[in-house]
Amino acid sequence: MSRSGRRCTITGTPIKISVVVCTHNYGQLLQDALRSLAAQKFTDFELLIVDDGSTDRTEEVVSRFSPRLHQCVYLKKSHSGLADSRNVGLRAATGTHIAFLDADDFWSPDYLDAMRGAFESTPEAELVGCDGVRVDGSGGILALRLVSPDAPPVCGRLHTIEGRLSFICSVRPSTMMFTKSLYGRIGPFDTSYPIAHDQHWVTRAVKGGAFCVSLDRRLILYREHGQNMTSRPDEVMNDWLSVYANQWNSEAAAPALQMYFRRFLRGSFRALLAGYPARLNRMLLRRALEAGAKDWLLKVAFFLTYLGLCPAARYARAVKRAFRGFSGPKMRIDLSAPPEILFATLPGPVERR
Repeated sequence: MSRSGRRCTITGTPIKISVVVCTHNYGQLLQDALRSLAAQKFTDFELLIVDDGSTDRTEEVVSRFSPRLHQCVYLKKSHSGLADSRNVGLRAATGTHIAFLDADDFWSPDYLDAMRGAFESTPEAELVGCDGVRVDGSGGILALRLVSPDAPPVCGRLHTIEGRLSFICSVRPSTMMFTKSLYGRIGPFDTSYPIAHDQHWVTRAVKGGAFCVSLDRRLILYREHGQNMTSRPDEVMNDWLSVYANQWNSEAAAPALQMYFRRFLRGSFRALLAGYPARLNRMLLRRALEAGAKDWLLKVAFFLTYLGLCPAARYARAVKRAFRGFSGPKMRIDLSAPPEILFATLPGPVERR
């Protein structure tokens, strides 16, 4: 039951929420995620913590928090990767609706109540996504929104490439809740994509006709701390190109897809050129061009890697960081504050409820 004593229903069927937290050697960060779960206004949820073979103090952290979390199940398994951990948690979940909270993220105390409300107000909904704030490991605000302010509101099935791409780019595991019946229809997360398995799954769901809803509220803190799987841009690019080839090959010539492809690649290769050797960048650029990227700038970058582009990019990045140091301190929030205070004091745009 929620604290108000109400049980949410859809067409007469009670909603039971299962929250799945997957972790691997994130004990220090996990305690913040569990702290945000213990502060939820809606408390009637099942919690499954899937420990992917951690060798740190994860089990101790779970033991300390489990008395504060009702229906908490701890599942420890041998290390097999995040995609497999998500599937393990989903198979064990008994709820009608599934929410992931990654071990390094925070939820607002309103998260489950707001997402539950979205399903309650839109009975057809199968996949709901929300907005959030991106922070670094010490609480510095990197972006006041995860979702582009230009992204259109979503409530329905997405039939255009533009609409699908916009929604897919807006969704992360910690920002979405979906019905378990959708998971049964779409199938499990594909373990052949170590990093981009979530984007691959959401793409399959959207292209498979899922009824999607976007909730314009900042309900999570997405934390970048240097150990994220997405902090390895070369592996992210490899996985992303595989997803692109697997899911979008038949629409590769569509102008909207080419524009998205070009924007993503240009943004990603700025970090790759400055952080990785020329040989690796040439391999990734070749893969991107073979995948159908019609972009003269990427072709030029490919040839310039033979002429010192990567050292020049490293130098440019160092200069940019030096100048950034003169721009004053970035906005910071206190990540150790109680979740209700943490989210109440976020700067930025007023939320539409």
